[in-house]
Amino acid sequence: ADIGSPFLRRLRYVFSFYSIIDLFAILPYYLALALPGGWVDAHDEYFRMLRLLRLLKLDKYVPSISLIDDVFRLKRQALTVTCFAAGSLWVIFSGLLYVTEYQDDFNEIDEVPVYGCDEDCTMMDRFSNYFASAVYTCVHLTGDYPIVTYSFWARIT
Repeated sequence: ADIGSPFLRRLRYVFSFYSIIDLFAILPYYLALALPGGWVDAHDEYFRMLRLLRLLKLDKYVPSISLIDDVFRLKRQALTVTCFAAGSLWVIFSGLLYVTEYQDDFNEIDEVPVYGCDEDCTMMDRFSNYFASAVYTCVHLTGDYPIVTYSFWARIT
């Protein structure tokens, strides 16, 4: 529907999806400018990520982005099953790595400071609880190689 008046076209844009994307992209900047030293200014690096929302506007100009959206809609059930399986494997292997490594005090780790452990890190430091082991398990499941030497039982899992 072609709305002839320029005022009505602008009014229609104000209430559109794309104007909300623009608002979320620029609002943190103006809030930090208006309230220096405030909460928004302290968390500026997180609000900068909202600028990535502007990529959603590419759908209007690049038709292949809508093709990706169509694939997600058509294959939603298969993707849901895959995500559930990946999440289940992540939970299971995180628990297994925690159980096999939380008491390993042998130090054969490359010199990479992680989570406040700058030197003389052991597996006990890295796998101190289940949630810490979930981080390393996720890295390994996504295909990254370990920077550590695991125990025999951890290598079997």
